[in-house]
Amino acid sequence: MGAGLMSERTIELIREIRALGVHFVYVTGARKSTLEVRLPIMGCVDAAFAETGGRYLAEECSKLDESWTSTMEAVCGPENTSLPPLDRTGDLWDWARMLDAQGYVIDARSYYFGFRVDLDKQEREDLGQVDKFREFVDANMPSSLATAMNLGKFDFFPKVSGKGNAVRHYLSSHGFSADEAVALFDDENDLPMADAVGRCFVMQATHPAIEAAVKTNPNWHVATSVGVLATEEVLSSLLAECRHD
Repeated sequence: MGAGLMSERTIELIREIRALGVHFVYVTGARKSTLEVRLPIMGCVDAAFAETGGRYLAEECSKLDESWTSTMEAVCGPENTSLPPLDRTGDLWDWARMLDAQGYVIDARSYYFGFRVDLDKQEREDLGQVDKFREFVDANMPSSLATAMNLGKFDFFPKVSGKGNAVRHYLSSHGFSADEAVALFDDENDLPMADAVGRCFVMQATHPAIEAAVKTNPNWHVATSVGVLATEEVLSSLLAECRHD
């Protein structure tokens, strides 16, 4: 996927925003091992959600919030399991076994609250067809699960999870309203998060769904820069608004 870059100025801007009393929370589809590598680089934040909302690290990312993860145990089993993914219990892993039986390659490395299917990496050409895969998912996926596209890949996770529900949980548990929250994002699977907040800042429209959402939400701030400069641009705009308020 290429290098993921984060500028020093981005980290400085996050610190300045938090110094004004604003909560700053990461919400990502990344697996556990990726989050553990990223957090020391990205600087201190109030909390982080990974695995599309299933993994919630609270208190400046110092501990796993078990009150949140316990709501998913019936679907994906306990987080502290040492069992291989396809040996775990719950609807999530039953679904993974069904996909595996159909020949799909399951990416569950360092995932506990979800897994991923990358159609570009399937061993058979016929399994790489998006429309065929969507039809199978619509007809067979358990109702307790949800799916989202992330960078061209299908993520599967408990329906009670997801980026939108993660944001709503954080807001309600800290006494914030949706109007007091903003989302900074750039991908299709971020749209449920956008629905959970009052304002949105878009670094880049990476998908037609984002472009369509921008057109119907003229109040969204869309960066004019690209790459890390786009991130700096939207964070600078947010900082200016926070100082004004």
